[in-house]
Amino acid sequence: MNIIRYLLLLIACFLTLQSASARIWTSQFEKTIEADFVSLDESVSPAIITLRVTDGGNGRLFSFPLDQLSQSDQDFARSLNLLMPALSIRITGGLVFISWDISNRDDLTLHYSDTLRGSWLPVTSSSEDEGTTRTVTLPLSDAPRRFFRLEE
Repeated sequence: MNIIRYLLLLIACFLTLQSASARIWTSQFEKTIEADFVSLDESVSPAIITLRVTDGGNGRLFSFPLDQLSQSDQDFARSLNLLMPALSIRITGGLVFISWDISNRDDLTLHYSDTLRGSWLPVTSSSEDEGTTRTVTLPLSDAPRRFFRLEE
């Protein structure tokens, strides 16, 4: 049960930190929203975008089909997805495996902070590349209540 709680906490941390600067996004119907880019999943059809709304700083996450956005915002989201790949998490046997795609960017390293506004430090665990995926392995005890992001 603790592993499930840790996994949910880690996923929330990753989703919170996989973001770009807030911007105004426009729908196909000319409605607008100010939000941060969180992720784009093009492995499903239709592709799903997740945005974090910045109104009042409440940080609510919304996921919806990418094709509901204007064509220029769809293109922008795809370009962000290439610039900053999403992190994926796997927990097995007391270890946390944090992976990301390096096919477009192999210069990124994993950083952590104990608070969102704290200083960001590089993760010192070794990484392993397999094909186009880089993976960092951490003990589960080092991952809870930490925030992670990729940096140049």
